Amino acid sequence: MDPLLIGLLSIPFLLLLLVLRVHVGIALYATGFLGYWVMTGNLEQAIRILATQPFAVTASFTMSVLPLFMIMGVFAGLCGFASDAYEAGAAWLGKIRGGLSISTVIANALFGAACGSTVAAISIFCKFSLPEMKKQGYSPTFGTASIASAGALAMLIPPSVLMIFFGILTEQSIGRIFIAGIGPGILLAGLLSLGIYVMARLRPSLAPPSTMDISWKNRIFSLRKVWGIAILVLIVLGGIYSGVFTPEEAGAVGAFAALVIALILRRINRKSIRSTLRDAAQINATIFILYSGATLYSRLVALSGLPNLLGEWVETASVSPMVILAILMLIYLALGCIMDSISMMTLTLPIVFPISQVLGWDPLWFAVVIIIIMEVGLLTPPVGLSVFVAKAVAGPDVSLEGLFRAVIPFFFITLLALALVIVFPQIATWIPGLMLGK
Repeated sequence: MDPLLIGLLSIPFLLLLLVLRVHVGIALYATGFLGYWVMTGNLEQAIRILATQPFAVTASFTMSVLPLFMIMGVFAGLCGFASDAYEAGAAWLGKIRGGLSISTVIANALFGAACGSTVAAISIFCKFSLPEMKKQGYSPTFGTASIASAGALAMLIPPSVLMIFFGILTEQSIGRIFIAGIGPGILLAGLLSLGIYVMARLRPSLAPPSTMDISWKNRIFSLRKVWGIAILVLIVLGGIYSGVFTPEEAGAVGAFAALVIALILRRINRKSIRSTLRDAAQINATIFILYSGATLYSRLVALSGLPNLLGEWVETASVSPMVILAILMLIYLALGCIMDSISMMTLTLPIVFPISQVLGWDPLWFAVVIIIIMEVGLLTPPVGLSVFVAKAVAGPDVSLEGLFRAVIPFFFITLLALALVIVFPQIATWIPGLMLGK
């Protein structure tokens, strides 16, 4: 059978497996194995590749960056960095319209520098910031929507699991991708904060004036709560930016620093350390299955010649690159309705990234654009993962239908941030260009 035809048929076959609710990693393995077998006609060789693939692609120094940053994020959660950042933000911003929601956005940005997981950030902030919003008379639906939308910052502010995964799958510098997320992350945090303030001013019932009475002395003292996050950011991002650490070394130092801070604060014990390491191992095992399956499928796609065909079509077609980018964004928005970000990235990058290279797009800019649009997809029905996570934690006070409606303004705010990054690529590429260690 023609290799190109096999590559084309692999796409609907893979989608069929996903519709049948086969795990994404297993579906990738099955598609890659069967496609390689049919293409070469050699069952023994296909079985040999299937048997050696998991170890061959995961037993590398580069892959160590993922579990190390995962452990750092879990330790950061145990340290209470999220609640400390929120309390400091609420002390300074709580009195203004929508101040508690804005504090949640700022705290998400700070916590994102230590966590890197959207689901974890949404779950944590719903548990302690939403009750305070309710206490101050905020609309529970509005408060929950702001938390679900701000969760995207955890994946955009480095270190981010998605950034690590993008760098590994595309063989790009993880450190430079990290730094590329800083500008867009600050932009999105600012736009979300401004949007919350405007909505609270136009509809006072969403976020009435706060009754909090905090002195300037308490505001200044509240800054002491964020010293742990400040140290981690200085160590991890400062080390990568200055060239002192590679991303792998930064992950190891960051995980150790988070552990030391947790011990100093006495917020961790032997039992929680075991639980932390076990949870991190389970999450990483799942991600490793996805990555090794994606690598096998990528090999099939490459052998079929499909990326070359698409690249030639892009070069010869009289279609604007922006039209192609718009099509890609629509695809990611559709995929965001039915699957999580890592699965989307695993399925699409083997085909999409070569197209971006043909078009001459900057890999750092493209990584940021893809991550933002995937996070936007997690806000869309019927299976907007961020919305479902927020609803699950928020409880019966918030209806799913009402939450999806409340998320709509934040959906367009995030799209605005995406549009600005597309029109002004320097937002993502300027700071990495200044890195000392490239």
